[in-house]
Amino acid sequence: METVVKNILKAKHVYITESRLKLLKTFLQSDRLLDFGILYYTLHPDIDRVTIFRNLNLFVHKDIILKIPDNNGKLFYTIHHHNEHSKATMEVVICCEKCHGIFRSRKKRVMISLPAGFKNHTETIIVRGTCKDCK
Repeated sequence: METVVKNILKAKHVYITESRLKLLKTFLQSDRLLDFGILYYTLHPDIDRVTIFRNLNLFVHKDIILKIPDNNGKLFYTIHHHNEHSKATMEVVICCEKCHGIFRSRKKRVMISLPAGFKNHTETIIVRGTCKDCK
């Protein structure tokens, strides 16, 4: 697992630190959306809250994780799986608003009209709702 985490950080040109390894490993091992509180509870006392916050912002900026706001403004995060398979598909992240479970799917790419001069680098659709277990 550590090799996978290091490879992700290297590919995104992020300097490897012990706290970044632990934080990214937490995302890779989770099948749920994670918020700051969960991450702090999981990683404290090894990593302080400021380091977690700064690394979350770095990982979002480097397109390693996705930041997903809920309807009340609370921020959740999940690992961003990039389009390794085909240029004809895109990632769909499906989030349960009750249990915060995440489900991923690859779907045929949908053509979206973008403003003139805008060049996209990733395509991810986030769908929110309630999973079958939470109905």
